[in-house]
Amino acid sequence: MISASAADAHRFGRVKRNGYDPAEVDAVVGRLVDALRSYERSTAQLEERLAEADVSADAIRRTFIPAG
Repeated sequence: MISASAADAHRFGRVKRNGYDPAEVDAVVGRLVDALRSYERSTAQLEERLAEADVSADAIRRTFIPAG
């Protein structure tokens, strides 16, 4: 995995005419894509858990409001 701060701190090696090494750029971009995919999966799982918690909270409210 790669963190945003590590990506920000990374400096690519220079090749001719102030360009960047394409293989190095591709490697870093690949790591960034892997990290973003992981974050997207985590976010989706957390959103699903939050939705389930909301349903549970609503069920508890419906139970206790009439009892109050």
